[in-house]
Amino acid sequence: RVEIPRPYHELSNKDVLVMSFCEGRRVDDLESLKEWNLPRVAVMNAVTKVYAHMMYVTDIFNGDPHPGNIFIRPGTGIKG
Repeated sequence: RVEIPRPYHELSNKDVLVMSFCEGRRVDDLESLKEWNLPRVAVMNAVTKVYAHMMYVTDIFNGDPHPGNIFIRPGTGIKG
């Protein structure tokens, strides 16, 4: 599941963008991945799928894709 922060237009202006807070830990926090028993390959595959979906299917664009802007949290995946 992907959660994208939503902008607060009433608090933002041309100089400041205020967005909702999303819980999670940085995608490069390997200790959390280990603690949560999340395989690194599975996280990599999920992030790759999300970015491919954003680029080719939606009109969402992340112009700053670094580990500090990609959070993970356990228990939000699709069971199948």
